Amino acid sequence: MEKPKFKTVQEVIASGEGLPERYLHTPTTGDTKSQPLDAPVPEMDIPAIDLSLLLSSSEYGRQELRKLHSALSTWGVVQVMNHGMTDAFLDKIYELTKQFFALPTEEKQKYAREIGSIQGYGNDMILSDAQVLDWIDRLYLTTYPEDQRKLHFWPEIPAGFRETLHEYTMKQQLVIEQFFKAMARSLELDENCFLDMYGENPMMDTRFNLYPPCPRPDKVIGVKPHADGSAFTLLLPDKDVDGLQFLKDGKWYKAPIVPDTILINVGDQIEIMSNGIYKSPVHRVVTNREKERISVATFCVPGADQEIQPVEALVNEARPRLYKTVKNKHLGGTRTRHGNSSLLASQTFFSEAEVEVLHELFIKLITSCVSSDNHITKVKTPNNYSVYNVNRRVAFRLYDTRQTGFIEPEEVKEMIIDVIEESELMLTESIIDSIVSKFFKAMARSLELDENCFLDMYGENPMMDTRFNLYPPCPRPDKVIGVKPHADGSAFTLLLPDKDVDGLQFLKDGKWYKAPIVPDTILINVGDQIEIMSNGIYKSPVHRVVTNREKERISVATFCVPGADQEIQPVEALVNEARPRLYKTVKKYVELYFEYYQQGRRPIEAALI
Repeated sequence: MEKPKFKTVQEVIASGEGLPERYLHTPTTGDTKSQPLDAPVPEMDIPAIDLSLLLSSSEYGRQELRKLHSALSTWGVVQVMNHGMTDAFLDKIYELTKQFFALPTEEKQKYAREIGSIQGYGNDMILSDAQVLDWIDRLYLTTYPEDQRKLHFWPEIPAGFRETLHEYTMKQQLVIEQFFKAMARSLELDENCFLDMYGENPMMDTRFNLYPPCPRPDKVIGVKPHADGSAFTLLLPDKDVDGLQFLKDGKWYKAPIVPDTILINVGDQIEIMSNGIYKSPVHRVVTNREKERISVATFCVPGADQEIQPVEALVNEARPRLYKTVKNKHLGGTRTRHGNSSLLASQTFFSEAEVEVLHELFIKLITSCVSSDNHITKVKTPNNYSVYNVNRRVAFRLYDTRQTGFIEPEEVKEMIIDVIEESELMLTESIIDSIVSKFFKAMARSLELDENCFLDMYGENPMMDTRFNLYPPCPRPDKVIGVKPHADGSAFTLLLPDKDVDGLQFLKDGKWYKAPIVPDTILINVGDQIEIMSNGIYKSPVHRVVTNREKERISVATFCVPGADQEIQPVEALVNEARPRLYKTVKKYVELYFEYYQQGRRPIEAALI
């Protein structure tokens, strides 16, 4: 729920009370590499593309399409000229925006947004007392469809504002249609395929932005790093003052100022439609000590009932489908990133008869893995589900690889039995603890950190869950998967893979790669919680298991999970200007993991700032 509104930035300045702390970004303690927000950054190398040529069949048109494809697949951003709007018309929009923000506060407040709504004049919607505010005042208006306009938020002063905004909206419609068609043609698709998905009832929201001069541009940001949830965004930037920056390969680059062009950046929904070929870039706005900055952004959003999904022609063996079908009204504000495990189905559980079959399979598996001297307790519950408990620290849970769901109903209570002395898998408590400790320290040292920094966050009461997996021979390996694509919610996972049969595959840059079989090794993959701790430097990979027509495959995975009350957050020394903090502080991440997993969403997206 939104908290009471704060003063606008212009009101803060007019009050003469100084800079409120809630605008200040917390400094990174002890990090000598940290850079101020206003540190110099290189300029992006993006082309200015002639929009009027993109639909031409001439060689010049083909050249522009190649430039468009290169820019969108590399940066997700392009600048377009010859867009059908005169320099004088764009200057008029800029001047009207400037005149509106120069009005007396009492006049602007006539159009103030209401609590819980983004439409109207104001600033950040405050959702938390700890929220750091952006140094920006906004006028946010739905401009299309016309019957969705809330005209009481449309300023009557300055004169001509409403009429000019209506004209700008109609002219943008032509740009939007041309750009959708050009993107499709650049991917050698039917030119209407993206437009068809955009639908006949899309929405356009236009936001007028004012970034007043800021006394601490090194500590205060105009707009925090984010990616747009639109199909794409049309931006009329300030003609004199830069400030917009895009993140690429962990570094910030400033957008060049090219007069009388419109900057277009891809949003999440085109990333989905293009199956990740065109990127939705993370971007931010920095502030300026001496000069105000003005911009006008229009977000182009598919109709609420449109189904957004990868175009079929862009899905193949080399580039499998990365995103599930979504409707715009269900996207909320959640960012959809490349590698997202949104293809994952909700957890489902299997029948009682299947459970009994699996009992026998897993008894055979466990007895082949653990020496006969060890005790294994099969716990029956009222629902005929089972859990195997083999260690005081390691709970071995029955897991159905075909249905991707733990059998662990509420009635199951953990049973404590004898500690394992030894097993053929060497998964004893002391050995696992040793591996975990050494690996945490090695990761920290590889990043030139104190070797205990990750271990300290892991906590003194972590959890370890070990899962025995059986993948029986499958009659249709071309249609049936062992484990759907997903990323692990652990800190990291220790895997003892099958010594003879492969099947584990990892996704990288849109392609699947099989894990090699190296006898007598343990495979370790990073989980979401190390991705958070490392501030995204070490990635939690999306992976899957494929089936085999003739051979069964066995593996044993141990998930190393921080204590439930541990606060997981990026290590401070890994947060700096070149790599800002990407994740918020989370607790009980595993609970969040399963909540999002059941929704078919990648949980780590909820931890993004």
